[in-house]
Amino acid sequence: MKNKVKPIKSLLWISTVRVFFCLLFCWACPLLGQAGKKKELRPQDYSLWHTLLDVKIAPNGGWTSYHLNYESGQDTLVLQNITNKTTSYFPSARSESFLKKGKCFVYIENDSLKILDLQKNTVIGIPNIKSYKVSDDNQYLAGIKEVKEKVQIQNELQVFNIEKGLLTTIPNVVEYSFNPTSNRLVFIQKENQGYKVGAISLDDNNVSITILKESKNPLQNLAFGARTSLAFFENIEPNNNKAYWFKNISYANQYHVFNPNVQKLLQDTIRVLNTVSTTLHFSKDEDKLFFHIQKIENNQKVNNHGTKVQVWNTRDKVIYPTRADSESYFKSPPKLVVWDIKKNTLLLLGNDTSSKSVWGSGNKYTYSYNILDDIKPSSDRGLDSPVYVYDIETGTSRLVLNRKHNMPIKVSPTGRYLSYFDETDWWVFDAENYSHTNISKGVPAVFKNEEYDWSGPTPPYGNPGWSEGETSILLYDKSDVWAIAPNGQKAQRLTSGNEQAIVYRLIEPPGNVNTFAGYLTITYNLKKGVSLKTKHINNGKTGYSFLYNNDLIERLEYAPAQVNDLKKATESNVFVYTLERFDNPPALMALKKDEKKPTLLFQSNPQAIQYNWGKSELLNYTLPDGTALKGALFYPSDFNPKRKYPTVVYIYQKLSDRLHKYQNPSLLTGFDLNITNFTTNGYFVFCPDIAYQLNEPGISALRSVTTGVEKILQYYYINKDRLGLFGHSFGGYETSFIVSQTDIFKAAITGAGIQDLRSFYFSMAWLWGRPQSDRFLNHIMRFKKNYFEIPQQYENNNPLKFAKSIKTPLLSITGIEDSNVNWQQSVELFNALRILKKEHIMLLYPDEGHAFFGKENQIDLTYKMWDWFNHYLKDEKAAPWMGEFK
Repeated sequence: MKNKVKPIKSLLWISTVRVFFCLLFCWACPLLGQAGKKKELRPQDYSLWHTLLDVKIAPNGGWTSYHLNYESGQDTLVLQNITNKTTSYFPSARSESFLKKGKCFVYIENDSLKILDLQKNTVIGIPNIKSYKVSDDNQYLAGIKEVKEKVQIQNELQVFNIEKGLLTTIPNVVEYSFNPTSNRLVFIQKENQGYKVGAISLDDNNVSITILKESKNPLQNLAFGARTSLAFFENIEPNNNKAYWFKNISYANQYHVFNPNVQKLLQDTIRVLNTVSTTLHFSKDEDKLFFHIQKIENNQKVNNHGTKVQVWNTRDKVIYPTRADSESYFKSPPKLVVWDIKKNTLLLLGNDTSSKSVWGSGNKYTYSYNILDDIKPSSDRGLDSPVYVYDIETGTSRLVLNRKHNMPIKVSPTGRYLSYFDETDWWVFDAENYSHTNISKGVPAVFKNEEYDWSGPTPPYGNPGWSEGETSILLYDKSDVWAIAPNGQKAQRLTSGNEQAIVYRLIEPPGNVNTFAGYLTITYNLKKGVSLKTKHINNGKTGYSFLYNNDLIERLEYAPAQVNDLKKATESNVFVYTLERFDNPPALMALKKDEKKPTLLFQSNPQAIQYNWGKSELLNYTLPDGTALKGALFYPSDFNPKRKYPTVVYIYQKLSDRLHKYQNPSLLTGFDLNITNFTTNGYFVFCPDIAYQLNEPGISALRSVTTGVEKILQYYYINKDRLGLFGHSFGGYETSFIVSQTDIFKAAITGAGIQDLRSFYFSMAWLWGRPQSDRFLNHIMRFKKNYFEIPQQYENNNPLKFAKSIKTPLLSITGIEDSNVNWQQSVELFNALRILKKEHIMLLYPDEGHAFFGKENQIDLTYKMWDWFNHYLKDEKAAPWMGEFK
């Protein structure tokens, strides 16, 4: 088929963009520090606030875009010139991107695709487009247009040359994609008689379309090689596919097909899988095709007499809830295979004990590990599991190591190397030489995370990736970034955080997509330069730096504030980032490296200047044993040092990092304590960090929190008789335990917390399909041994055991759909306190789980939390819902 290129002006409308200018405030002089009479913030004012989201920067560094999102559901896309700050607003726009190195800006607004020429200041509109893709060379754009055919909505594919106009349209398209060389667009079309795969040539003005395959069965999952190859599946029966392989998508009749129903390369009867966790991809040289297969097991008849009975067996390797929806995956796990056309071979890249695969860009080596390594709870620890390496060229496999439970393993970007941590040292396995090297031996650094205080194996600080060309592996110690040769013969510390008490961490390059659940690492180009996040260990300052050529660090920003979301232009040394403090909304900043001084692009929520606000302060104190702790104290907006104020203590492990976090006032708090809501209503809020000892989660919380409270009570303006306590989830557990041990709090709220360690230990986390005991032995509950080995230590930290000692009025809150921390835990506490005639109310919210998402329920929860603390800490009249039923 041949289609003539249609002039763009005959199909599209062109207009000049309206440009608006926004008034910018100088961030150096914080909004809330400016003079003038201020108002008190009220709930009816909350709707004025927006959230600054999804910041992007053009490749040339000339423009930035971001969203302003309001709780009403309104969303405004903003486009801003970084140099002259001219600003355009696009209400309800989405799916934006910069094209042609920043010369064009594309977005969807009111279901119309808009292409904005940033040099000519003109915009092209294409109506009824709901999604689009752009070729890698930025020359072509394809979008799905909704076309109404009688009573049905059809998806029509429209293909454009961005400069010249519409090339062609294809009806009823269900999938489409540009090839890597940007000279073909391949689509899958669904028609009454079946499916078609077609390729559109983008080489010339006379567009040609080649139909590659037609079938009555669904055709799915387009996959390209680096140059000319194409693969896709034909679904011949539920979850069983043929794999089609076109060596050159210019020729319809030159292809290979792998049909699992007739294949003779494997002895087993198999199916070819196409799921979210399987693959279809080519080797780098396009000579091999990878996909997943599954052996079809002979069904053994199970006599359940017509019932749907669940059979749980204590000897099961994987308990019933874990395997319920995918039992066949455990009995016969999917395995990666590589199909070599030249050799006519199909090589298995896994086995039943090591079936999960990881591979890098080199496609020469793949690694396999046990599917249970990612899901097996710690209470079911078994034998070490094998990790194998497969050589794609030779077809051989060898054992790399027997992986200990929770041992971190990482595959290098090309797949040549596998790194692993053996609790003290980093090792590198080299598949090319089949060698293991302890690369951290003799390096003057500790790579084991000394700050880790959970139970289970102690992890390392991290292995974020490798340098360009895999000349060195990048590792973290407590403060710094190290580059170590894979043979261990050279080690270089790239940062000097240890001397400065600053933690340096690498920022992932733009466009990186995490794959293989974190098993595959990424490449950092140290010669070109990499961005680093910085954080002072003691004073709360944060910022960013840039590392050049392995040894020169240049500070981009470093301030007593929370600095976030750094983005670097890929074609220039221009950066954008956000800067905020508790008392100043996020500001979007731009920095041109050569100019040294950042400039303010946009100050979010400028209306905040009209209202009284609080401030935050970092407190340092120590436990009796000398352990140093921090806490963040937030002041009320009407602060007067001569007054005494009520205080809510908010707990969950370590919260002092919230010191500089700006929080919009909101009635939609999820299941959180909105600090701004309370400080603007006459409360101090204190967030103390908690230091833990294993086997003492509750006792540790009690010790740390009461020490922190002693610190703030040194201030005259903290009323010791008006202290409240709040915690959610693990913080809810900590709250319940603390009030069972001390009477210093006049009121408390425990949200979705664990209330009885014994019953919780032996229950199920239905959300995850595994026993709750996992949380105790390898997670947040921090016990070294199981309940039967040290029952007394469990009971010493059990809130329910000490329910009789609770004197603090306690409000418990949970959602009736909570299957993470089972909602029955709150009921157990309620029944205990009812028997004991303690002052307690339980709120059980319908249609909510561990976190709250319903708007009405969130608003109700916010008001009820206010009611509770206002009554007990401010002596306000009890709300009607707090009255008993008579």
